[in-house]
Amino acid sequence: MCEMADEALSRIPDDQLFYQRKIRRRAKQAVDADKKRTESLKKQRQEQQICNQCRLPMVVRTNSKTKQKFWGCSNFPRCRSTKSYE
Repeated sequence: MCEMADEALSRIPDDQLFYQRKIRRRAKQAVDADKKRTESLKKQRQEQQICNQCRLPMVVRTNSKTKQKFWGCSNFPRCRSTKSYE
């Protein structure tokens, strides 16, 4: 947690320690959630594919009939390039 938040929380009177704990818990939950989102975005960037035709990023799509995943160009319907999802 950042130092400014700790300093601000230390100014809360001792008779309201319940609120200090509650605020610290919520702040920790927010930081943990942010870390998870960041890790997820890093993983997506590592897995990201680039379209060979238009050089734009590809996205994971699902075939409506077979329910199989595949990479499809984000520029669809202008570009209909696809790759198999491995």
